[in-house]
Amino acid sequence: MGQPGTNKSDTMKFFVLFLISQFLTATWTLLCPDTCICVPTAGQLWHFTCSESLEDEISLTWNSHSQMISITCDQNPVFNLTQLLSNFGLSKQINAVFLQSCPLPSKPFAQFLENINVTELYFTAPADRPLGSVNADLFMGLDLQKLGLGRNGLFKVPFDLLSNNKHLTFVDLSANQLDTIPMGFFNSSPLLTVVNMASNHLRVLNAPLGHLPHLKTLYLHNNELVSISGDAFSGLKNLQFLDLQGNYLEQIDPDTFTHLVNLKELRLFSNRLGELPAGLLRTNSRLNFLDLHDNPVLQLPQNLVANHTYLRKLNIAGCNLSSLPPYFLQNLHNVTNLDFSLNNLQNLDENLFKDVAQLVSLTLAHNRLATIPAKILRSQTKLEQFDISHNRLINISDETFENAHSLLNLDMSHNRLIQLENPFNGDTRSNLTTLRINNNVLTSINRHAFIPCIYLQILDLSINQLEAADFQLPQRLVKLNMSHNALSEMPLTLQQWLQNLQNLDFSHNRIKMLSAPNLQFYSDQVTIDLQHNNISTIDLSLEQFLTSSSNGTPIARLGFNPINCDCHIRYLLTHMRYQLQDRDVIFRLDVQNLPCASPPSLRGKEITTVTESDLFCTVHENCPEPCQCLLRTEGFVTEVRCPPNSVSEIPSIAPINTTIVDLSKNNISSLDGIQDPHWSNLSVLILTDNKLSSLDVDILPQSLTALHVDGNKFERLNPETLDSLLTVRSNLLLWLGNNPWLCDCADSILEPWLELTANVKDVHRMECANLPNVTVARYDCEEWTNINAKLIAGLVIIAIFLTILISFAGIAYYKYLHEIRVWLYSHQWCMYLVSEKDVDADKQFDAFISFSQEDMDWVATNLMPGLEQHEPHYRLCIHHRDWLVGEWIPDQIVRSVEDSCRTIVVLSTNFIRSVWGRLEFKTAHHQALQDRMNRVIVIVLGEVPPKDEMDPDMRMYVGLNTYLRWEDPWFWKKLRYAMPHKPVGANDPMMTTVIPKGKKHKRSSDIKVKTTTSL
Repeated sequence: MGQPGTNKSDTMKFFVLFLISQFLTATWTLLCPDTCICVPTAGQLWHFTCSESLEDEISLTWNSHSQMISITCDQNPVFNLTQLLSNFGLSKQINAVFLQSCPLPSKPFAQFLENINVTELYFTAPADRPLGSVNADLFMGLDLQKLGLGRNGLFKVPFDLLSNNKHLTFVDLSANQLDTIPMGFFNSSPLLTVVNMASNHLRVLNAPLGHLPHLKTLYLHNNELVSISGDAFSGLKNLQFLDLQGNYLEQIDPDTFTHLVNLKELRLFSNRLGELPAGLLRTNSRLNFLDLHDNPVLQLPQNLVANHTYLRKLNIAGCNLSSLPPYFLQNLHNVTNLDFSLNNLQNLDENLFKDVAQLVSLTLAHNRLATIPAKILRSQTKLEQFDISHNRLINISDETFENAHSLLNLDMSHNRLIQLENPFNGDTRSNLTTLRINNNVLTSINRHAFIPCIYLQILDLSINQLEAADFQLPQRLVKLNMSHNALSEMPLTLQQWLQNLQNLDFSHNRIKMLSAPNLQFYSDQVTIDLQHNNISTIDLSLEQFLTSSSNGTPIARLGFNPINCDCHIRYLLTHMRYQLQDRDVIFRLDVQNLPCASPPSLRGKEITTVTESDLFCTVHENCPEPCQCLLRTEGFVTEVRCPPNSVSEIPSIAPINTTIVDLSKNNISSLDGIQDPHWSNLSVLILTDNKLSSLDVDILPQSLTALHVDGNKFERLNPETLDSLLTVRSNLLLWLGNNPWLCDCADSILEPWLELTANVKDVHRMECANLPNVTVARYDCEEWTNINAKLIAGLVIIAIFLTILISFAGIAYYKYLHEIRVWLYSHQWCMYLVSEKDVDADKQFDAFISFSQEDMDWVATNLMPGLEQHEPHYRLCIHHRDWLVGEWIPDQIVRSVEDSCRTIVVLSTNFIRSVWGRLEFKTAHHQALQDRMNRVIVIVLGEVPPKDEMDPDMRMYVGLNTYLRWEDPWFWKKLRYAMPHKPVGANDPMMTTVIPKGKKHKRSSDIKVKTTTSL
């Protein structure tokens, strides 16, 4: 709560506010203080914003007409609110005070409103500081008629909160946190007419609210009510409006509304109501409006509203009802609005609406109705709105709307209607203005179906399956939607006499062609949407013969159509040019998003960028196979084009007046046939990239002005031809490039001829075939004779030198082939010429086994059989078997390493203690370093010996290279991969042994070895 200010700043603020109050009580001549901003707003409102700093600001709005002042404390100021209001001095001008986002005063309101005749007080605390509760003493000494305490975050109210104000007619406690109302809370305010307790947390009303004979309106919506006792409203006999929507009610006591004999409007929607008591509304005979919608498990008793003659509106939408009691609407003679939408109704009784003769609006949308009785609306002569959309209707009887003469809006969309015959064939003309039958499956409509609807303005037939629209339309029609159907052409009846037409939607159909008469209308400013059709042809050739029949200009949208940009659209291009020039046109075309779909040369090009020079049509008459004949719009030129490799001679037929023929990239070797009559008007002949080698000028048509024979097989042109081209056909333009022209001294007349004519357009491409980088125009016979002699002599000398050099190189290569390969392999050069097989070709063994005698059993039992007896068979060098007896051991070690492709070292503790073993490893390691190949394979038997027991070379090798372990499950695969690669099954002469008859060859595992190579 605010405290009285004592500092100088508070005094200054109070002084500013005092000046405002004095100003308001004066003659309303605006003398705004320097610390305030005073702005007049709409009507009789003035807005004042005063502050000493941005942290201390208040806003005041004064309405002189309603005598109301509104004060907003936006920044929660520290000044004393009591002092502010007590010095306003507006006792004769203020009836209502609104305090918004201000702190609650510490003293009763009456102390600073004692000179103000306030009858209405509304208070809202700051949103971030809810009150929680209030004290009744705050309102002591006031004589209020209206009290507003909504949106204050109140958790509870004292039972005597209203006790000091006996004349209250209005109380607002909405949007708080109240979960209960003290018993007898309203007893001290018998004059109340309106009570608002909406949007709280009330759960039960288990006691009477009190004796409130004048209460007419009670808001209890958006609470958490689950139970209301039968006597909760017993003291509210004059209540007319009761709002219980948005609660958790599942059932209602039969006597809950018994005492509300004057109740006119009851809102029970958005609850959880199930089965309602049969006599729930038996005493509410004056009920005017009952709203039960959005109660998903509602069950209706037969006589819930029957005989309620005052009832005007009934809403039972969204309650999952599958049927309605047969006499549910009995004697409801004054009902005007019924809403049964969003249920699961599957059928309706024919007499359901018999007594509802005053019905104006009926909504049955979003149900499961497959049919409705033909006479169900026989009593509804005043029905204006009928919505039966989103059902499953298959057909509508011609008698359904027979008596519904007042019907204005009819919605039958989103059903399954297949055809429409004569649903409006009543004796009198229909008053229907809006008809929606979209989203059905209509395939046909009777030609006279809409004739009775003379006032129809909006007709929606979109999203159906209509292939034609030959039905007659009313003259007053304003909007017609036939989008998303299967129409293949524009209806012919639309343009006639529809003077009010403004909007036509034919988008998303299958219309293929559009002509100028389709766009002539009698109405002003009509818009026709023809987007997303199959329109490929737009023929406006008849536009010049049409006259405007209206003051406006129709607009047609043509985007997203597969337009064929051929010669037929030249009138369209002319029309578009007139539009850009703001010339008078009968209709305007919107061609945004209209690229050409064909021909391929124009595909994707926006039609606004197409010119007449781009347009052509295909001509089929007398067009030779497999050529294409085109009529170009610009100049009406006929052109024949034959695809590459399709013809080998001049075509024998052609369209009349052909002027251009393109036979490039074919196999034509002769001009025979070009003199035929059908080529008499030819002006351009293109024979680029053919097989012509001679040219007869005399047979060319006299009309020919351009001849393309570049890229053929011309070597020379005879003097007669050159003379004729220079004299008789001096106007003929030629293209002679990319031919194999021969430039020599035997025939050098072409070069001087080129100097005399300017008709060859590609002289720079006429190159000598026998001289590199020399054009015919620059060829000089004498100069090139000298150059050729020197060139030939030089080439002969070079050829002789190269022959001798290659011969010596070949002899040296074949003589020292092995030495060369070894040298290349050691230097890792030209490895595609050298392989390990080449280097090791003279080696006797695949591997030399280096081991200690203590490991002999493992070698003989495992290693030797695994390599010698399984494919591929390897040749092994073994001490005891392959060494010569008596030779010096170091020499045999060196020879064994050199004669073996690999050296397999069986590394164990026994091995590193063997002098001969260490010598064998060093020899093998040295050989591998010399060959630059990894020839050493280390197999660890058991654990790796300690490195401090190894000599330096062994220790370094084991540290830098991978080795095999006998325990490795991949041991044999890895070992064979490290061995020289040999084809499986190859015949190895070193492994072939001749065994004398009667003797058996011993297995390596049976050999008993005694060796002296181990110390």
